[in-house]
Amino acid sequence: MNVTPIEIHAAAICLDIAAFEDFYQQTEDEILDYFPSIKRMIWEHEFHLNCQLTEKYVDHLANRAVEVLVKCKRGAHLNEASWVIRSFAMEATNVKYLH
Repeated sequence: MNVTPIEIHAAAICLDIAAFEDFYQQTEDEILDYFPSIKRMIWEHEFHLNCQLTEKYVDHLANRAVEVLVKCKRGAHLNEASWVIRSFAMEATNVKYLH
């Protein structure tokens, strides 16, 4: 499994969000509203990596993050976080990573 640093960062964002006590009190629509915030956090991290991600790839990662959060809300467990990281692995997509 090939996982890039930005994919690990996106997975970490999910784990951070799901760790809040009130996360499980939120509706799925509220979780979907995380998309722009997650996307912004990915772009901010891109600056620290000194690379140029494509808009399509950042959208893909943010969508994956929201999908993972919805799965968590529906009962997927985070005590085994490897499934979260696998959800972001590049081999699972054909989306171009860098410019």
